[in-house]
Amino acid sequence: MRKFWTVLTGVVCAFSVTFLPLLSHPVSASESTVLSNAEVKKQAFHNGKLIKALDSNEVNKVMAKGLEFSGKIGEPTVAQHTFDDGSSIRVTTKVVSNPKRTKGIISPLAKERDLTASTTYTATSAVGVDLWDYHLYQDFTTNGSDITWFEKTPYSDYDTTPIINYWSIVSEGPMYTDYAKKGDGITAIANPKFKFSIWEIATVQTLSLKAELNIQPNGYYSGKWKEL
Repeated sequence: MRKFWTVLTGVVCAFSVTFLPLLSHPVSASESTVLSNAEVKKQAFHNGKLIKALDSNEVNKVMAKGLEFSGKIGEPTVAQHTFDDGSSIRVTTKVVSNPKRTKGIISPLAKERDLTASTTYTATSAVGVDLWDYHLYQDFTTNGSDITWFEKTPYSDYDTTPIINYWSIVSEGPMYTDYAKKGDGITAIANPKFKFSIWEIATVQTLSLKAELNIQPNGYYSGKWKEL
């Protein structure tokens, strides 16, 4: 019996640590909770209006031109557009060691490196809370002058908060990786289409984007998120 209560106590403590606080640690769309009207309005509205980062029409005006980025290994980059209501859309891109393929300590003299490039689209509230984001990843191996291996298809992941209602990825295709049009690198491409709504608003928002992530053998990367 003592063992039973010990296990039960551990489960309760783990549950408390995992789920508090929800807004600081976005949960997947499959999880849900109940938020107060005041909490929802604080994050999703500004002066009584839906924030522009969650308004597809406003986002499309920005993404018609798109958000471009460029950088190199070890130097994450951020491309951001902040709307006049304080909300924003942000693209964060980086290249790091691939934890799935890299084992142990990698010698600085190693000829090849297993890496993962990622680019993330994020919608942020007027008070600085990330409301949802979509991550695009690309695995590859390089010796510094050539990309010697790469996955033919990128993969994705996402996070969202309970403020967003009925958030889902409608589709991501075509989604593929091919040799870059310029240089000796590769380009990962995805065309994610999202659907979501906000509590108390019947209108469903839809957003269709195109993400292009170009990776060079020397570790430099560039690309663009734009309206599909």
